[in-house]
Amino acid sequence: MRRPFPEPSPLMIAALLSAASAAILRAAPAQYFGRQHDDALYVIASHALASGGYRNLICPGLPPLTMIMPGFPALLLPVTWLWGERFIAYQLFCAAIAASLPWLLWRWLRRRTGAAAALLVALAFAFNPIVLSQSGTVMSESAYAALTILLLAALEARRQAAAGGLLLALTQLRPAGFSLLPAVLAGALRRRDWRAAGLRALPAALAGAAWYAWSWSVSGRIDEFHELSFSYAGKP
Repeated sequence: MRRPFPEPSPLMIAALLSAASAAILRAAPAQYFGRQHDDALYVIASHALASGGYRNLICPGLPPLTMIMPGFPALLLPVTWLWGERFIAYQLFCAAIAASLPWLLWRWLRRRTGAAAALLVALAFAFNPIVLSQSGTVMSESAYAALTILLLAALEARRQAAAGGLLLALTQLRPAGFSLLPAVLAGALRRRDWRAAGLRALPAALAGAAWYAWSWSVSGRIDEFHELSFSYAGKP
């Protein structure tokens, strides 16, 4: 008979997850600030929010920042308030979010797969060259991944208000967050639990509508829709 894989001790789990987080932190900053262009825009947008507006502070005429949704710049606000333009602070902040991901993955997966398999997945994630090459970049991917894991946990626990708040955060962090809507609603709609469906979807829907209405009012277009039509016009 096949012997069951031995479950690691709590001390071993903590040591290996700590090593995974340390590897991610050690890789930061994996890229210089400004390399991805959007990273600089996120910091500019955060400074714009801190000043009470939402405009591109380095462009003539201060055009509205309709191409950057406000979720990630809002997440960066504590760094903006405390450290201003010290870009290393933003990089360390984002590296710390990435370093939390192995722990979040392990905690979410352990009930589904057992502690040993969850630990293996978390370590494989942490030592992935793609993850390490993004450590400390001032981009939204790590925060998006963390919130997605928390959203999945909230859905499994049927914590409707928490799921609604997390979906709201995800959709304001990245437009791609709206792709999670069918998965978020599937269980509630299957059970015909209309209250749960509303609690899950309504905050994100209202915030998304407000963002698109503002974008249209200040620029006459919605950047995400424009990019999709530009990229896929005339193509299947």
